[in-house]
Amino acid sequence: MEAYTYPDVLDEIMGIERYAPGVYLHDQRATSFHLSYRTGIGNDIDQSLGYKLHIIYNVMAVSSDVGLSTIGENVDPVTFSWALSGTPPQMFGARPTSHISLNSRFIGSELLESIEILLYGSADVDPALPSMVDLLTLIEGS
Repeated sequence: MEAYTYPDVLDEIMGIERYAPGVYLHDQRATSFHLSYRTGIGNDIDQSLGYKLHIIYNVMAVSSDVGLSTIGENVDPVTFSWALSGTPPQMFGARPTSHISLNSRFIGSELLESIEILLYGSADVDPALPSMVDLLTLIEGS
C-alpha cells in the first residue's frame, strides 16, 4: 500500500506509541486492523465502467524505509509504503481469506449501496464493519 500521507492512528497501530507530548516510542507491539478501499474498472476507451469495493480483515502493516532529503531546487513529494499481511478470519463453506471484493458491475446496486452505507455511514447511520461471516450472510440473504 502506498500513500502521500496517512492518519496518525496508523502510527499507533504499527507500534509507535506516544509517551509524552512530542515523545514517541518505536518498536512497540503492533495491532491488526481492517480496511476498505475502492479501485476503478475501465479500459482504454472508457475509464468509468464501474469499481470494486475491497474489504480486508485482520491486517498487519509493516512500514518501508522512507527516504527523506533536504530542501533543494526540486521538491518531490515523499511517499510512504507498507507491506500488508492478513490473518484470515474463520469462515465456513470456503477457504479462509482476509480479502473480499465486491464488483459494482455484477452485484445488485441496492445491496452494494446498503453495504457502503454500513461501511462508511450516512447522516443517519454510524459506520461499522461487519464480520466477514455477517457480510456474506447479508449478501446471501439478498
